[in-house]
Amino acid sequence: SLNETLPIDALIHCAAKLPNPKSENENDDAYNSINVRGTENLLYWAKTAGVKIFLYISGTGVFEDSANNFEENLSNNPRSNPYHRSKANAETICQSYTNSEMRVIIFRISAPFGYVKNNSVIPKFILRAKSNQNIELWGSGNRSQIFTFTEDIGLACRLVFINKSEGI
Repeated sequence: SLNETLPIDALIHCAAKLPNPKSENENDDAYNSINVRGTENLLYWAKTAGVKIFLYISGTGVFEDSANNFEENLSNNPRSNPYHRSKANAETICQSYTNSEMRVIIFRISAPFGYVKNNSVIPKFILRAKSNQNIELWGSGNRSQIFTFTEDIGLACRLVFINKSEGI
């Protein structure tokens, strides 16, 4: 139980039900149950447990902005799928805790990647480049994507904890 780990000064909440590309029939219920109510329950527990900092890892899909204008005060306008709607709703719940004794911070991370060996685009690209293999590009070449290295996410989380009293 979480209570056995007390006291806790800070908590990073990055758990979520992720989209399953193989499932066409995903609906809001499963995402709301896990991503929204799960976040709400964890926030409530953290507040009652005396946690000082609650860091919620969200994504850039909580707003639709084709120009990639990522601004601090950009309000939720989620992309049209159950996952992004659930993350936007969880953010709203996080924001409702901002007047408590607990500091709540939301990070919107775009396409995290790391050292895990899998078939996602970045590890595949790096492996092919290191092996001097051809790199196959699909589409017109007009699409762009911002990727975030997992160690950079970890460093950003660490800076939140180091700079407890500063607004980040």
